[in-house]
Amino acid sequence: MRFVLLLLLLFSFRASFSKVFIHLKIDDCANCSLVLKEIWKLKTIDTVYVVFPSKFEMEKDKVINKFGLNKTEMAKAIFSDSLIGKLSKFYNGPGSSVLVFNSKDKLLYKSSLKEASIGALRYFSFFDRTRVLKDLSEEKVNYKSVSFQGGVFFLQDYFGNVYTFSPVNGQIKLFVANDDDLIEKIYKTLYGKKYEEKFPFMNSVLNKTQSFKPSITSLAKPPKSNDLVIAYKIRDYFLDKSGDTMINIKNVVLKKNMKTKLSEIYLLDKNQKLLARSDVGIWSLIGVGSKTKALIAHHGSKKKYMMIGDLDYKDSLVSLKNVDNNIVPQNYYEKAGSSMAFASNISRYSFVLELSDSVYNIAEKKMVKIPHKIKRLREDDLINSRIFYDPSGKYFTLYYFWYIPNGKPRKVIFRIVQFTNNGELISDFNINEVFEGFKYSPPSFVHSNQFIILDQTNKQIRTVDF
Repeated sequence: MRFVLLLLLLFSFRASFSKVFIHLKIDDCANCSLVLKEIWKLKTIDTVYVVFPSKFEMEKDKVINKFGLNKTEMAKAIFSDSLIGKLSKFYNGPGSSVLVFNSKDKLLYKSSLKEASIGALRYFSFFDRTRVLKDLSEEKVNYKSVSFQGGVFFLQDYFGNVYTFSPVNGQIKLFVANDDDLIEKIYKTLYGKKYEEKFPFMNSVLNKTQSFKPSITSLAKPPKSNDLVIAYKIRDYFLDKSGDTMINIKNVVLKKNMKTKLSEIYLLDKNQKLLARSDVGIWSLIGVGSKTKALIAHHGSKKKYMMIGDLDYKDSLVSLKNVDNNIVPQNYYEKAGSSMAFASNISRYSFVLELSDSVYNIAEKKMVKIPHKIKRLREDDLINSRIFYDPSGKYFTLYYFWYIPNGKPRKVIFRIVQFTNNGELISDFNINEVFEGFKYSPPSFVHSNQFIILDQTNKQIRTVDF
């Protein structure tokens, strides 16, 4: 009975910090002390439950002394075969192990103790629960969105400015300002030697119509790169055949180093055939490894296409290489009609089209069927919103909307479906309750079981577990 109560306590108590378990095998820990010492230094963890077989409880003092558990207040020794059995359902590899669970008792991280990543333990033990990361009530800026890119949190406001945010100390710092300096840098790159001739007129247009100033279409920071890459939509002008002045839209890319703060502007290389059309643009940027991939789209009345390729910089031009044009499910354009909306967010490895029944694994160039429990009766019954892929666990987490067909207005249910890289269903469940009581910006994945959001009702940056 004592062990049953212990299990209920550990797996139902909503601890203020992480629920971290270490299953220590006494005869398999020649090098464990080095890893344990590093774990004891982590400030993101207040308690580690160190679990041993029940038979060693009679030698409790010897066990505690052997592993130095008496030298830290963080370690709590537990002697329980029942708890070991429960933990073994999550990790049953050889040797000692470490596991981290979130506030919903979802497994966030598992590893053999010897191979445990201290960085991963620090990360998952920090982002382990629903909580407020920053109170924005005293801020003088209205933020529009928050996203997690390559280990960095970015905020955007309603005027095209980009900020970095540290959830550890709560600091927000302006990183890319959408100001006159940026506009000058963009148009000097665009006009080159004709800048002095052409920019005065364009500048007058920008001043008269503020909405024509550069606007962000997407940003990405690859996890293994120090560069933040931002795709901008800008306006330019030309004279038509009758001599009238016409305004058109172009894409430019800004690349700014997070360490040196040096930045460069790049124009789309129109010498590359797939970028030559005036109506082809960057729809989204996705950081994969050390590279930034761009999702390019053409949405014409007669022909539509989308493709992904690596951004390749040369001089002041950017082109695509390693292009993958088999990323759209068969007959999707016919099914979607005029809709070309997609969601790509921070997965690093995948993207999904808004009305698609499949996700695309970018790294493996593989289409994976979404195993929805909900049956699609109409094309817009299920709307995909955000996708995340966990490369270590090899499974997808898809956030989607289920519009219930009956009733006016149609009721919407927010849902999460998780499935393997082979399309096998793990879970499919409602998460409406996690958003109750406040208005929020579109969420961004922190990991497979957590969003970061802007709580617009309470003016907070917060995490939400599901």
